[in-house]
Amino acid sequence: ATSVAPSVVAGNACDDAEALAALFADVTEVEAVDASVGLDAEPSPLALARQRLFQVCLPTYFWCRHVHAEAKRQGRIGGEEQRRVFVVGMSAPQGCGKTTMVEQLVALWTADGVKCAALSIDDVYLNGTALDALAAANPSNRLLGVRGNPGTHDIGLALSTFAALDDALAEGSAAAPPILLPRYDKALRGGRGDRAPRSQWPTAPVGLEVLLFEGWMAGFSPTSPERAREVGGDDLAAINANLAARYGDSCGGYSAMFGRADAWLVVGVEDPAHVFKWRREAEQKMALAGRGAMDDAAVEDFVSRYMPAYRLYIPGLYEQARGAGVDGKPTLFVHVDGDRRPVPDPESPR
Repeated sequence: ATSVAPSVVAGNACDDAEALAALFADVTEVEAVDASVGLDAEPSPLALARQRLFQVCLPTYFWCRHVHAEAKRQGRIGGEEQRRVFVVGMSAPQGCGKTTMVEQLVALWTADGVKCAALSIDDVYLNGTALDALAAANPSNRLLGVRGNPGTHDIGLALSTFAALDDALAEGSAAAPPILLPRYDKALRGGRGDRAPRSQWPTAPVGLEVLLFEGWMAGFSPTSPERAREVGGDDLAAINANLAARYGDSCGGYSAMFGRADAWLVVGVEDPAHVFKWRREAEQKMALAGRGAMDDAAVEDFVSRYMPAYRLYIPGLYEQARGAGVDGKPTLFVHVDGDRRPVPDPESPR
């Protein structure tokens, strides 16, 4: 596993300097403006965005590209028998900026001439009807009353999407049919969300080589039933059972979905409670845009249903990220504070 400290760049430099210069011209302009008005002492939102770009996103991209190149060199993804999409799993708390980071990473891969797309674990939630049925079947478990926790995802949809992308790459661009990437619209049903109509699903680029698969609980591993019950009672014990379950012979459950990742990026936080603030900010932006959004009270209730899982699973995830890697895969561990700024891992040896 690898940790990234602020201002440390890992991996190879980007070959297409001209494309990157065009892509980040606005960032350079922002830097000049910030310096002229003396914003270094108290960074503006744009200055913070610049900091995350140069201290987190770019080092992360160089590391991902290096790991991808190594996998191809070793014949794990590029040989005749192993021609499949390279999947980077990204585990990061809700609201920490992972969507923006994923967009930047896709842009960087594209600028380097590599076909790349993103899929969120949110995109493979059960549809609204199925989520309502799940909640009705578990009326005493508030953790299953909303989307998000293990048990609320369509694992088969995720695995079939991975398989379709692999088949398309193996068959070649001329023979492969278009592959649709599932999408979930969180603004539907008054902010409770629902799967978007297939007509709104984007088509994966032909010849897709890299897929970024991100989610707040991506990479979580089940614990013992006793430990789950100790942390969160019977409600969390049921969630833990869902995380550990297999869903029939053709679907290996969450372990199969997460096991599809070839490498991992883990964004760590000093306190998961930051998610409350970050989610309020996201909902306020949705409301200003005229989309269905939750008010502050609804956000408080919604986010509180994720906290037991954070408390139970984050320690193990971070331990793997600092050690041999998530699921034994190449892993990059990045730490951020409550303002989403990159900071040294407080538990990393100096």
